[in-house]
Amino acid sequence: IDIFVGGDQQTPTDSFIENLIQAFVGKYGTKPIIDAKEDFFRHGGKIFAEDDNYHQRIYYFLNHFIFERPIDTFTRTTPFLEHLESKRDSSDIEGFTHSLFKILKIRPDHLYLKDLFSEKKLRVDRQEFEVFEGISKGDHFQGILLHRGVVTNLSRGLIFHPARSHKIIVNLLKHERKIQRFGKDKILFALARQQLKHIRLKHVDPKIVYQENPLHSALL
Repeated sequence: IDIFVGGDQQTPTDSFIENLIQAFVGKYGTKPIIDAKEDFFRHGGKIFAEDDNYHQRIYYFLNHFIFERPIDTFTRTTPFLEHLESKRDSSDIEGFTHSLFKILKIRPDHLYLKDLFSEKKLRVDRQEFEVFEGISKGDHFQGILLHRGVVTNLSRGLIFHPARSHKIIVNLLKHERKIQRFGKDKILFALARQQLKHIRLKHVDPKIVYQENPLHSALL
């Protein structure tokens, strides 16, 4: 796993995540990250170095590892929470939101998004070295937003879902809000698996890919 997030042109959030990973490795070694990666592949779909979206999925995993995965089975403390408690650096990142989002507006220096789980609207500000290219109004993606006071930024590792899957996804979320059966984490992992399947079946209509193995069945 390449833990040097963002290459030579790092955004502030890239630097923050890389510093947390390096601090974790310095304290706990690499085995917890290796074990976490295998768990992540089992839940979200296995990826390989030759996959076109390999680096995006690795970034997505690193976000999950830093912000959501407990350091051990005896505590719910994550590397991010441990950082907040110890204040190892001067970063002012205070929290995060991992969810599924819809792009409402695109501006040169910010985006407006809708969190499709909470139905809240959010403004996301552009960071240094970041460009809002290759995206469109109405796009659906899952990933992590980082909150720093009143400012919210994107982290890397975003998973974009094809346009022909959007209606299926929205209907799934409506059903989940009604029955509250699976929870956000399981749905996000299931959607990650479906998107990976879509990437590997480029010749197949995405709508068919997302429907042929219904998402609610994939969550059982």
